[in-house]
Amino acid sequence: MAISVPSLSGTDARTAYEAEYDAVFHSLPDTPPRVLAQLFVRLDARLDAGMTDAKTAMLVPSLLTSDEDLALGRWIHRQHADLARLGCEIIVAAQGDTQVDDAMALRLVALSLMHLGEAVKWELIAGRARGCDYAALHELVRLALERGWLHSPCTVVMDRTERQAMVDALYFRALLLDRFANGSLSRQQVDVLDAFLWEWTPWLMALREPAGAVMRADLGSDHGLRYGVRRQGGPCLYLSIAALETQRQAVIQAFHAGRVVPARGRAAEIRLEAHVAVLEQLRRTFVGDDRRAPREPAEMLTVEAFVGLSDIAHALALDALRAGDEPTAVAAPRDKFDQIYEQPRRWIDVVDASDSGWLLEAHGGAAAGLVVGELVALRFQPGAACLLACVVRCVRRADEDIVDVGLERLSHRNLPMRTCLLRTDSGDAGTYIYIPGEDPSGRHDAFVVPYRLLESGERFLVKHGGRDFALAFNRVRRRGRGWALAGYEMVDASAWDIIVA
Repeated sequence: MAISVPSLSGTDARTAYEAEYDAVFHSLPDTPPRVLAQLFVRLDARLDAGMTDAKTAMLVPSLLTSDEDLALGRWIHRQHADLARLGCEIIVAAQGDTQVDDAMALRLVALSLMHLGEAVKWELIAGRARGCDYAALHELVRLALERGWLHSPCTVVMDRTERQAMVDALYFRALLLDRFANGSLSRQQVDVLDAFLWEWTPWLMALREPAGAVMRADLGSDHGLRYGVRRQGGPCLYLSIAALETQRQAVIQAFHAGRVVPARGRAAEIRLEAHVAVLEQLRRTFVGDDRRAPREPAEMLTVEAFVGLSDIAHALALDALRAGDEPTAVAAPRDKFDQIYEQPRRWIDVVDASDSGWLLEAHGGAAAGLVVGELVALRFQPGAACLLACVVRCVRRADEDIVDVGLERLSHRNLPMRTCLLRTDSGDAGTYIYIPGEDPSGRHDAFVVPYRLLESGERFLVKHGGRDFALAFNRVRRRGRGWALAGYEMVDASAWDIIVA
């Protein structure tokens, strides 16, 4: 018969849980290890059952929309980290205690590793950058090595789902999640990544000797996974990259066959593009693709930023108005308001730059809305044209009101983007962003539009030189939070010379 466990979504319930945890933690010196182990298992069950619904509610939507949601995400991270610490303390206290048998000690090791992995996951989701507890991870797996438990199967419960995993799989799950601590994944993508790792636990097997391409975990270090064979002495474990790449390819083949992986659970409800983004990130990880364009430090450069398709299109439309160009349907009504009232401006510091993008520091309210997949336009000088970029990395510094934001450039430095009024056959109109490409033929030209326009399959009309031309979007070159960078083709083949003014 299942035991009913109260939800921890409310503040009072979370306070009561914290009090129960504190009571167990402070009783460590005076309580027999066997009793501590039982109390630890109770806390584990209570935290999982009490938070599963809240976790699901936070991860299925497109983002954590409020400060309360973010605070709850950080609370979840802290509870998993604290529970892992408690497990490690009990394991130390139980050394040599005959009342704690091998089965219970093995379970303590497995649960502690699972909570360390969950702490890493929720640190990513909550947008913090404190770092993984490598010392605890390595110490637990060293104990498992000494006891011969490295490949021992364990039963754990996560999100009310009973899972089978070996000790080394739980260890590598935490380390692989930590590989993405640079903020390159959105919250939903982190959940999809973790779902893949749970599916792949039979292949997260520790090797004592390298075989082929590997990542390694140095057990005496204060860092996570590294590529290649260890050249100096010291204990380490290896993870086969080829085995994981085989599983990645199997997921791709399943998608091509119309099957979602995993077939059940929270990740199965997340949109397919999140799965595709994770598979691409894993491809880069499995080939050791950490290369990026050379970066140059920026000297105290502060730029104006516009966030989101609507605000960027409006800023570009105002630029066109000030330059004396034809006002667009969207810009004209808002421009009179802007002429009367001073609008808030967002300023962000540039840390370094490369041909492919920038690393920024956003302080306080300037970081609002900056999440992975969002559009950002930067104006480097007053009156200069804006450059379009996409957020690919976003990490909030621990204990600071600063967010590090990595941007990938989408528009050409010397070919300014501009707004363009597009009308549908039914007469609806919208102002969107036109990005010219370097090729004179126009084959690299594209529009940034809401993704829903592509789903509609409609034909769009644009006016040039007093004439209407029809175009249809044909290929999505990049996609983010509600927007797409789409190529297009002219419905009338004779109108390829269109240049959007």
